[in-house]
Amino acid sequence: MDIVLTGTEAWAIDQVGRALVHAGHAVRSCYDVDAGPVCNASTSCGVCPATEPVDVIVAVRAHPLPNLTRREQATECPMLAAVPLVVAGSTVLNPYGSRADRLVEGLDGVEEACLAAALSGSAH
Repeated sequence: MDIVLTGTEAWAIDQVGRALVHAGHAVRSCYDVDAGPVCNASTSCGVCPATEPVDVIVAVRAHPLPNLTRREQATECPMLAAVPLVVAGSTVLNPYGSRADRLVEGLDGVEEACLAAALSGSAH
């Protein structure tokens, strides 16, 4: 499965990303985690994961925040393309509301939620 991964904190994104890669999924990002929240399409690589086939997008939220962080703005492009959205971690106060296809409180169970979201397609 092809997954776009974003979130609020690099450590949480990394933890979920390693688990998804270990499970055999292709994980992409709209930015370089080490460089910060910079859209890949605006860098020299010019590749946008939203323009390539993507099965699901995962937003890993390390803290209950009512607004999208700059890094999480990467969810907008795939969601406009009706890619299913999984919100994991701290889902309280998440700004996605009904646009989230699956909610996973904590960091366990993300792969299962991705599989279910991808199978059911986007609800928004």
